[in-house]
Amino acid sequence: ADGDYNLSAVLTDAAGNVSAPSATQTATIDTVAPAAAVITSVSDDTGASNSDYLTNDNTLIINGTAEAGALVEVFIDGNSIGTTTADGSGNWSFDHTATVLADGTYDLTTVATDLAGNSSAASTPQQVTIETVAPAAPVCVVTPDPANTGTALTATCTGVETAATVTIPGYVCGTEASNEVLCTAIAGQNGVDGDELATITDEAGNSNQADAFFTLDDTPPAAPVCTVTPNPANNGTALTATCTGVETDATVSIPNYVCSTEASNEVVCTGTAGPGGVTGDETATITDEAGNSATTIAAFTLDNTAPEAPVCT
Repeated sequence: ADGDYNLSAVLTDAAGNVSAPSATQTATIDTVAPAAAVITSVSDDTGASNSDYLTNDNTLIINGTAEAGALVEVFIDGNSIGTTTADGSGNWSFDHTATVLADGTYDLTTVATDLAGNSSAASTPQQVTIETVAPAAPVCVVTPDPANTGTALTATCTGVETAATVTIPGYVCGTEASNEVLCTAIAGQNGVDGDELATITDEAGNSNQADAFFTLDDTPPAAPVCTVTPNPANNGTALTATCTGVETDATVSIPNYVCSTEASNEVVCTGTAGPGGVTGDETATITDEAGNSATTIAAFTLDNTAPEAPVCT
């Protein structure tokens, strides 16, 4: 039966003399197969998790546990790739870094053989996926563009690989949803100056980059020239303020006037002279696409004084 047995011998010579017993030799009978060796990790398991067996490292070290002192044979897709020996604590490691594995999914299994020569059944397959292909670069659009310092920015990155992450220096990015990631930042803060690159990293740890550019514009626009007609005018007169030299796509506002959009660097504003309306000392404000502004006078003379009666002779 399995167990430890103490073996000794005595020697009797031809004359019948009997020796003292020999030193005891312990013999162990072991017919029980060891438990299958367990694969606990691969090195390096790159990417989002270091324990998901999804990696861009195609030269692996395979690690595991087994019965102390057992010989562990390692297999990939049923083909033996070599053996290693578990240490006194049962830990083992097999260096397969001399072989470059092609991208794909592999079944790793082991068979443990104990010191008595008993072999375990094959272990449960542990799948490992090798992926070394970089993800496609997303398209990242930053709005508003242009923007001045202090403006809240949103970078919308589309075409993001499922479960990949996106990072942009100075931005806070959300998680991928429907192949889109939203990132937010403040222009001119945390180094956000418009020349940032977005980095996409897939679950295996492969990465790619894309532009996340915008124009940081802190320069005020040139002040336009605003001419109000008629000038002078009295209460109730319909007024037109014509502002020329307006920066392309800028807006113009004048208190109590209604202003059009910029066209050919000109904006036309209309108002009514008099109390509750336009009094003649208004200031026009021009604001560019980045949010910078400048002012200019949009004045006229409000004249409600009747002329002196003429003398007719």
